[in-house]
Amino acid sequence: MLEALFLGGAPVDCEDAADSDDDGGVDLSDPMSLLGSFFLGAGRLPPPSAGCGLDPTPDGLGCGKGC
Repeated sequence: MLEALFLGGAPVDCEDAADSDDDGGVDLSDPMSLLGSFFLGAGRLPPPSAGCGLDPTPDGLGCGKGC
């Protein structure tokens, strides 16, 4: 995700899944949320936080890759 955001890497396959803080956008706050959850005890990520699932929050992000 960081490579796609800042180093001109390939876009993420599923923007909806990359929106880890579920704010409706893919930006620096998403990898920060992941790192905070994994390493700093910042709490669980919003659903669907593990595996494939429906995003309960409506937003304009899609997913070009299936489960």
